[in-house]
Amino acid sequence: MCGDREVAATLWKEFLYSQAADGGQNLWLQGGVRPAGQQAMTSNGSIDKTAAAKQPAATGTPTFLTASQATDAANYLAANWAKVIG
Repeated sequence: MCGDREVAATLWKEFLYSQAADGGQNLWLQGGVRPAGQQAMTSNGSIDKTAAAKQPAATGTPTFLTASQATDAANYLAANWAKVIG
């Protein structure tokens, strides 16, 4: 059974990533951040159109790490993070 803190944390995460019209993704957008679910929100009509109109145009093709690159990056961070951050 989860404790109250775990339940509260789960609810907070669900809110932050909610694509509902009154959800957290629109708050990110209103703060000037492009939400991860912006395409879906535009399609389903839940996006804050005023905030979305203030976003600069996104150009180019997104680039994603391959599984090998992600593993290499994770290994590098594990080996070097503490040296830099402390």
